[in-house]
Amino acid sequence: MPELIIAGRNTGMAAITTIVACSQTVQVRKFDHSRTGNHWSEAASGSEDGLIVVQDISNSGRHNCYAQRLSGERVTVEMPAGRCIWCICEEEMWNRLGTDVVRVERE
Repeated sequence: MPELIIAGRNTGMAAITTIVACSQTVQVRKFDHSRTGNHWSEAASGSEDGLIVVQDISNSGRHNCYAQRLSGERVTVEMPAGRCIWCICEEEMWNRLGTDVVRVERE
């Protein structure tokens, strides 16, 4: 079972990197929190065709969000006119992934 690990963060200054959604067959867990709690690791595991959606926003507010299979392959999505691929972090766009993507539940 493949596992994909990302470095999560929430700086409190608008920057955030976290898995916001995944296929229903993917399990996501947070671990290895920093002392302040602003940085952590997230692991997603499941089948190779499992999918995660990562919200990645810089301190300046620039979106670098993406969808990726657990095999490591980035997923390209055709977005509606006037919307950029970085909008994939928005829940209304997940259906464009053509799979059973759901919000990651946080504890």
